[in-house]
Amino acid sequence: MAKKIEELLKEVLIKNLRRANSVECGPETTVEQAVKIMQEHQSGYVVITDRQKVIGVFTEKDLTLYCYFKEPDWSKVLATKFCKIPLRALSLNDSVGAAIDLMHTYEYRHVALIDEKGMLQGIISARAIIRFLAENFPAEVLNLPPRSDQITHSREGG
Repeated sequence: MAKKIEELLKEVLIKNLRRANSVECGPETTVEQAVKIMQEHQSGYVVITDRQKVIGVFTEKDLTLYCYFKEPDWSKVLATKFCKIPLRALSLNDSVGAAIDLMHTYEYRHVALIDEKGMLQGIISARAIIRFLAENFPAEVLNLPPRSDQITHSREGG
């Protein structure tokens, strides 16, 4: 018997998902340098670490909401200025459901994965979770209406 989405989200651990390699930089990285690193890696984030210990995550959202109009000279401002403190992170042994909850609560698209010492173990993205859901529940994902409030009362075309 197939498992329900709710059961799978509680059971499957983040370490079992396909994840991209994390993109990192040091604490002395300016906003300008962080953006260049993100461009080079075609990434929407960069994890700021100091000797593998996670300080924060600088994202394209931080860039557009906080830097674009407020900081005219990106070459002089450190990216750490825009990291969310305290860092909200998960571990590889947390569930996919925990990742979704954290992303929803704090409006994150990327969550750092750390060990008990705060050392970087990877990153989980909303994209990885969507891929996981689409692979395990293709009918449910592919048959979603375009709008969440849209309810279809009859089959299309008939």
